[in-house]
Amino acid sequence: MTSKQSQSVIGVLSDTHGRLDRRIFGLFEGVVGIIHAGDVGMRDILIELNALAPTLAVLGNTDQGGDCRSLPLQGSRVFAGLKVFATHGHLHSDPSQRISRILESTQEIAPDLVVVGHSHRPYVGVHDGVTFLNPGSASQPRHGHVASVALVSSVEGRPRVQVIDLDGNEIPTDTQI
Repeated sequence: MTSKQSQSVIGVLSDTHGRLDRRIFGLFEGVVGIIHAGDVGMRDILIELNALAPTLAVLGNTDQGGDCRSLPLQGSRVFAGLKVFATHGHLHSDPSQRISRILESTQEIAPDLVVVGHSHRPYVGVHDGVTFLNPGSASQPRHGHVASVALVSSVEGRPRVQVIDLDGNEIPTDTQI
């Protein structure tokens, strides 16, 4: 995909921690919606993202004392025909239980896509028919990863996820969420 999106695409990011790299604006140009999976850092980041597209943002553990403290712990919305559920993931910090607990708590919503952050590890996996995505950190990568975001499109009603670095290159994902 190019910076000018030719189809309904969602931009996904997490763990900006108060820094929004300017390259993200080009990567998210033309998206129909944006999901920020927490640890935003500053409300100004959400204002800038909302200027690009409607933005769903959730509270991260480092947002609790700052000007993003009023964000919800989780949220859901339909973007590009996909039912999306977002949570930072810090309340389910044990990776071995995170996926099963989220699946259990979202049964009523029946999401197509679950977006989490917190670990700073880019991850894509399908569990019980639900696509799980951690876009990694857009500002503070860890565990040998680079700063990253994700682009999600709907293909035949299913999420198609592309995790990219801030130069737009597809990158490998981790085995842990």
